Amino acid sequence: MRPAIVWLWVLSSAAFAQDQQVGARAKAMGGSYTAFEDDPVSVWLNPAGIATQPSAAGLDYQSYTMYELNISETVFSSQAATGWSDPALIPSYLGAVFQLGSGDVEHAVGLCFSAPFRTKYAFYDVATDLLTDMTQEYYRFRAAYAYDFRLKPRDKSGFLNHISVGGGIDLALTSVRIDQLATEASTTEPFSESTSAVGVGGGLGILIGLFDNTTNFKVNLGVAYQSRAGYDFPIQQSVVPQFDWPNQVNAGATFYLLEGQPLRLTFDLQWIDWDGATDDSNLKDFGSDDFRDVFNYSAGAEFRIKVSEKVRLFPRAGFRIFEAPWSDEEALPSIGWHLLFIETKKSRFTIFTFGLGVAWRTESGKEWKVDVAGDVGGDAPGFAFGFTLEI
Repeated sequence: MRPAIVWLWVLSSAAFAQDQQVGARAKAMGGSYTAFEDDPVSVWLNPAGIATQPSAAGLDYQSYTMYELNISETVFSSQAATGWSDPALIPSYLGAVFQLGSGDVEHAVGLCFSAPFRTKYAFYDVATDLLTDMTQEYYRFRAAYAYDFRLKPRDKSGFLNHISVGGGIDLALTSVRIDQLATEASTTEPFSESTSAVGVGGGLGILIGLFDNTTNFKVNLGVAYQSRAGYDFPIQQSVVPQFDWPNQVNAGATFYLLEGQPLRLTFDLQWIDWDGATDDSNLKDFGSDDFRDVFNYSAGAEFRIKVSEKVRLFPRAGFRIFEAPWSDEEALPSIGWHLLFIETKKSRFTIFTFGLGVAWRTESGKEWKVDVAGDVGGDAPGFAFGFTLEI
């Protein structure tokens, strides 16, 4: 192995603490959201969840874990920091649901813009001995439709009350900016480059009302799929390290408990196809493998507190078991000849989440809500806030 590779490998300890959850409410509950049916963020998270909810709009902002490349004399490092969109006015989610039905025939359309993750990483180019500082933005626009099949009247208890199905068509945009820096071993002239790409994709979802006794116990199950974007990059990943939008599958359950069902418990399992989103590694002989697929697990709780006839509070908490996309935290993955070069605490994170929502009824009878959320336990703390209103 070349000495420069060893030197950089010792400095970088492995991390990829970037997630794909979106929305302050979902973030506060560990990111478990697949079986929601009363939040306009469902246009993105699970389009089937919009079928039975009233017309509403949502706006969310959230932070991202960014890895900043730093230079101190001849020492290079890439440390985690909390970052936001660039420019900061770009939301992580903006969407709306428009209910088209009523009574036992409910169906809805949804429109949204989503930017659930943003990547900023450093790579060491083994072929040229250059360090590459890479920033990639991801944007997705979705039009969705969902229909609810009512199997039992709303006032009847029992199993399989209803099944909602939904799907969406997406336009996906990405932009990539790289700035190269020379190491002591490099003889190649560094350069800077910006590029962008467009792709198409979609999402599918199903939400099952598994059981409802109409008073103090209800169970929903949800499954959702988000497709890759299939970006047609003008510059190959072997030249500039880039990520496609990965395939993703979520499965989850939501439990409503107590009289009037003020307590909500959520559980989710998430699979992300990072291997399919990146080119294969050319450094396997040196112990640097491909990016791997990962499974993440999450659980959350939300409790509704009635403050007055018009105001309610929603304290929330949760946790998330988040895996980095490699099996050995001592060996960083690669894209082609580009070795990931970032510092981290570990390769598997237990992230604790928390948040609060405040909802109130307007004079017209519509509900408005403000949500805030945070998390700790990753390479950098995370934050989110959002606003939802019925329309």
